Amino acid sequence: MQFKIDIRGKNGSARNLKILVDDNAELIIDQEIFPGETILCEGHDEIRVYDEKGKLKNTLNISIPELSTGKHKIRFSSTFSGDDAPAIHFTVKAFDNPESVKSQNNID
Repeated sequence: MQFKIDIRGKNGSARNLKILVDDNAELIIDQEIFPGETILCEGHDEIRVYDEKGKLKNTLNISIPELSTGKHKIRFSSTFSGDDAPAIHFTVKAFDNPESVKSQNNID
């Protein structure tokens, strides 16, 4: 599974990012992310965090599940802070075309 998370906005932050795959595998990104920053996973057990200028900020080692062919349920949640909380653009990519996922509030 490959994914990209872009944090958009002017203020605030997002933290406690969680991705739940098929109601089974949970990925927890335990880091505070600010507007302009990007999280990138290219399918290995390493997630890279880039700052607003595209410079590598740090890496996280997280077990990434392998997805078989077929339908999958992927849920995303996070905690926001700040008066004007940022928006999150979450894109999941298999080995074909990326699919943007529209967010819904209060997904548990």
